[in-house]
Amino acid sequence: MILNYKIPKEFKVSTNAIYAGIHWRKRKKIADYYHYISVEDCMSLKTIIKPVILRFEFYFKSRYLDASNCSFMWKMLEDWLVKNWLLKDDTNKYVLWVTYICINIPPKERKQMENDYCRIIIQ
Repeated sequence: MILNYKIPKEFKVSTNAIYAGIHWRKRKKIADYYHYISVEDCMSLKTIIKPVILRFEFYFKSRYLDASNCSFMWKMLEDWLVKNWLLKDDTNKYVLWVTYICINIPPKERKQMENDYCRIIIQ
């Protein structure tokens, strides 16, 4: 299963910002966005109850973030999978491992992109 989610500029958050201690209200606003985006998208999908492998691929049109600075965003998206019943839980009983990468896109191709986004691959 492959899901693609647009990342609006105001919700593109580097892990460095979290580590530096952004205000809890701003962090909650970001978490709420990630937890409740596109709920309609998963209404027709069934909960996955077998162990899975998750792969988060980040594609940036705007300012590039390296992989370690995407950890906060992938965690929010992983929680979204649980909160919207696509995964029963995110414990190691249901998620065998997680990988996340940032795809380095050549400048010409970046110009053609509409926005930053994350592709979630569930295997």
